Amino acid sequence: MSENRIAQLERLASLRTSGVLSDEEFDVEKARVLNTPEHPAHLPDRSGLRAKWMWLLVGTAAVLIVLVSFVLLTQRGAPRAELAPSLTPSMSAPEPLAPQPQEPVGPVEAAKPQAATIGPVPPKITDEWRSLRTRIREGWGSEPTFANRYVIIRVGCGTGCTGNIVGDHRTGDLYPLGLGGEGYDQLQLRFDNASDSLTARWGDIETQTCITQRYRWNGTDLVESSARETTPRVDFGCDELGE
Repeated sequence: MSENRIAQLERLASLRTSGVLSDEEFDVEKARVLNTPEHPAHLPDRSGLRAKWMWLLVGTAAVLIVLVSFVLLTQRGAPRAELAPSLTPSMSAPEPLAPQPQEPVGPVEAAKPQAATIGPVPPKITDEWRSLRTRIREGWGSEPTFANRYVIIRVGCGTGCTGNIVGDHRTGDLYPLGLGGEGYDQLQLRFDNASDSLTARWGDIETQTCITQRYRWNGTDLVESSARETTPRVDFGCDELGE
C-alpha cells in the first residue's frame, strides 16, 4: 500500500476520532480510498503512428521546395515587359486645404484607479473532506473571521456536539481544529479576526467540570498558550465565555 493511501486512511481515522465524520461516513470514505487504483492505466504506444506522420510531412515539404525552385527559375529567365507610357497615371499637385478652426481643448482628468477586489480562494475539497463539501462551502464566506486569514466552520454532530474545521482563505487549504466531538460537550469558542489566539470552554461529562483552555494557531494546529482552568459544572452546563 502506498504512503499516499496510508496518509489518507490516517486522516480519515483522525476525523472520525474528532467527531467530524460518523462511523458510516468513515466506512464509505475508507472503501472509496481502498477501491481507487494507485497507478493509472498505461496508454497505448503511438510512436509508430507519429513516425509515419513525420515522414509524410518531410516528403510533402520536399515536393513544395522543388516546385517553388522551378517557378523561381522560370520567372528569372522570362523578359520583363516595359510599362507603356499611356498606362502611367498623371500626377498633379493637390490643392492646399484651407485651415480649419480648432476648438480649445481643456485639461484631461486622469482616470482614478479603482481598488482591486480580491476574494477568497475557493476551498480545496479533497477526498477526505468530500462528505462535508456542502457544509464547508456554506461556511466559507467572503471574508476571514480568524487571524485575518482563516474561517472556522462548525459542523453539528449531535446534541451538544460539534466538529470544527479551519479554512485558509489565501490557499484554500482545510485543517481539523483539533477540538470537537463527543469528548467536548457544549464546546464554546472565542476568537476574532485581529489575532491568532483562541479560547475554548467545554464540559467534561465524566468529571462534571468545565474546562477553559487558551490556544494559539500556528498555521496548521492549535498550540496551548496557558494553563488549563477547571471549575465545577452547575446544572450540567458551563458559564458563557466572556469577551
